[in-house]
Amino acid sequence: MEIQNIITGFIVLFASLYVGKIVWQKVKSFSPKQSCGSDCGCGVKDKKLVQKL
Repeated sequence: MEIQNIITGFIVLFASLYVGKIVWQKVKSFSPKQSCGSDCGCGVKDKKLVQKL
């Protein structure tokens, strides 16, 4: 029964690491990009949003 607990612990550990990695990538994607070029479109406002206002 001890080996089952160890295997289950590893599965839970790896699943937690996987979820943590996904969450970290999502949080990181919301941070502003410092290396954008002038042609990336970050500074351009959405024309549809401007027309609706």
